[in-house]
Amino acid sequence: MDHSRLRADFNDELAVDEAIAADTDWGAGGPPSAKIYRTSKGTYSMLLSLSCFLLVYLLLYDPLTILSGAACAQCRGRKQKCSRPGGGSSAGASASAPEDQARQPCRRCAHSGVQCSFTAATNEQGDAASRSARKVDRLQKQVNEQASRISQLEATVSNLSAAVAVVSRVNRTPDSGLDDLHVANPPGPSPQGTKRWHDRASVTATSPLSKRPKIRNDEIFASGPALFQNPSPGRRSDAHGSVDFSTPMSMLRHLRHDIHDMSVENEALDPIICGVMTMEQAQETFDTFFDHCHKWAPVLCPQTQTSAAIIRRSCPALFISVCCIGYRFTSTSTTETQRRYMALISLLDHSLSRLLLKPNLADVNLDHIRAILLYIQWMPVDNIGNSSRSIRYNAISAWSMLGLAIRYALFLGLHQDAVLPFKSDNNELPTLEDVGRLRVWINLLTCDAALTLSSGLPATLNPDPVVAVAGRFRSNDNPDDTRSSATCELVSILKRATRRSGSPNARSLDADCLRQVNLELDTWETDWNPIIGDQIQHYQMPFTTLRSYRLSINSACLSPLIRPSGGQGQISIYVLQALEVSLHTAALTIFALAEQSRDRSWRHYKSIDSLPRGRYTPDIEAINRIKYSVDSTWISYSFATMFLVLCYKNGIIDENLKILALCYSTADVVTFPRRQAPSSLLFRLVSLAMQIFDVASTNLLAHLALDQKLLLSGVFAVVLGDLDTDDGIPSEMPAMASYSDREVEALFNSMVNGMDLGWYAG
Repeated sequence: MDHSRLRADFNDELAVDEAIAADTDWGAGGPPSAKIYRTSKGTYSMLLSLSCFLLVYLLLYDPLTILSGAACAQCRGRKQKCSRPGGGSSAGASASAPEDQARQPCRRCAHSGVQCSFTAATNEQGDAASRSARKVDRLQKQVNEQASRISQLEATVSNLSAAVAVVSRVNRTPDSGLDDLHVANPPGPSPQGTKRWHDRASVTATSPLSKRPKIRNDEIFASGPALFQNPSPGRRSDAHGSVDFSTPMSMLRHLRHDIHDMSVENEALDPIICGVMTMEQAQETFDTFFDHCHKWAPVLCPQTQTSAAIIRRSCPALFISVCCIGYRFTSTSTTETQRRYMALISLLDHSLSRLLLKPNLADVNLDHIRAILLYIQWMPVDNIGNSSRSIRYNAISAWSMLGLAIRYALFLGLHQDAVLPFKSDNNELPTLEDVGRLRVWINLLTCDAALTLSSGLPATLNPDPVVAVAGRFRSNDNPDDTRSSATCELVSILKRATRRSGSPNARSLDADCLRQVNLELDTWETDWNPIIGDQIQHYQMPFTTLRSYRLSINSACLSPLIRPSGGQGQISIYVLQALEVSLHTAALTIFALAEQSRDRSWRHYKSIDSLPRGRYTPDIEAINRIKYSVDSTWISYSFATMFLVLCYKNGIIDENLKILALCYSTADVVTFPRRQAPSSLLFRLVSLAMQIFDVASTNLLAHLALDQKLLLSGVFAVVLGDLDTDDGIPSEMPAMASYSDREVEALFNSMVNGMDLGWYAG
């Protein structure tokens, strides 16, 4: 008997309603003959459904099982004819016999007194059918699981296309030398891609799973592709706690069941998964940051955020930001390190641009504010290693990013929550989280004030509430918190000056306001010297901030005087006072990094005449500390050097920084264009400044001092002429181009009116 034959005759030319018959002979107990009528083109689907039905039927009702039921097992073993219960042979047994009769033994087994298999046949058939049904159900579940996995993989592949755009701009840059960098293909553990990256860039790009044995035990949980599958609960707690449910938009935000899962995009922007750097290299950048850079912008927590693995898991944007800062101070500058640095910058730009262009509620947290603040204060250098190298730092870029950080902070209520735990009426001891919030808020205040002076735009934040609690904040004797408290008081002095003048621009103060702010700055220095003591040197923050404020405020009214077209004319008393303060501050800014500054207490250097005579040698230890400072510090050093040179070049001062308008006799005074003697104060200060830039930029991958040194080459040439030192050792400066008055004057104007250094330095 053929149990699998299914005859169907199809003729495409037949009428639509013509029947097509298919007969299946199943014999006894089989299903009736099936007839399929094709009334439309869906007949093929019907045939497919029938085939599936027959497949399930054959699984449930195995023909071998049916045939095995014709004789009992005992009779088959003896090869004897078996008779059904109740008489008759097995051939005449009906498949539709009653169930109670089917459970009776055959006549031969009953006569012999042995157990007949007919008594358990029905149960065995039922068990076999049940097992087949379970197999089909399990098979269906496995098919569904595989289909779900395939759909997830398809979604992952489509979302990972964003990684291609991360470095496409870098790879398309002419002469960038990054054509061999394939950070856009990291998620898969392809052996070919791994080998290509290892051969061309000598960077480990294996699967993160293979790196686990090399990572410390406390970092294992942060490795592998499952890194971002369970985002930290704390990422959304700050934003949720600050939402006002009475507003329509906040209500609508919380009506959403969940926010877009950012795990896939975070993996695409992760430098470890992308193969840009290893976890060990990332930890080295974190160590560099906390050992040298943190004191210049204390926004992170040294107790809880020094582990690269923890920050990588909690906030990928902050992780990339710290890696970029730490890696720019790499001691070697090779093709490999340049490629890796440019790839890190691309990932950082893509990560921060998402916070600006596609933010969501989960992005509003303290760590993202920290990431933005670090970017503002240590902006990357673009296109290192080629002729199109450029300085990214400028006031407009920093101002726009600071605005984003301020709005995030206000959305979190940081202006209230940061100060509240430190008020005198609060008897509870501030927690580590409270200290971290206030550190971030103080850094926002200082960045806001610095950009107010550099760009001329009005300040946004009010520092007075923080000044009121500064005493309790610095009570823990942490030098970083002491720096922050002192700097915040400087911001408050600047804010009061703008209020008195009635102008939001701190660079346009009148005579009375300028005199008052100078007195307050002197008082601040007198009060804070005994508080700080010897734990903070005068080339460190907040003293660098003090000199930067003084020079910026007092030099603002001197632009017409310094320009050659302005002429000398009549100089008012308050302009002379501002000029004297500016000259003294600029000289101290450079002299603070000389070894001779340690010979006497800093309070003895109250005037230019108090500076020691003789040649100034650079303090290597101090320069190696300050080279990790924020970019605005090096802008201040550049501006101080340029200010002194232009005052001399335009006939305002002589070679010893004496104001010519106050000199009774100028017979023995050396002025421009006469060559200064190496013993003159101006020559010694400018020579010291050039050596400072040389030492700070030596053997570093990317540093603003190198770009500033190239930018100020014409300024140095005005005083130093050829760039050889007195002892015959040539400087590391490149060959000098012809000096242009217009270029240097334009450089000074741009630094005075916005500190815009976003041009090519090469």
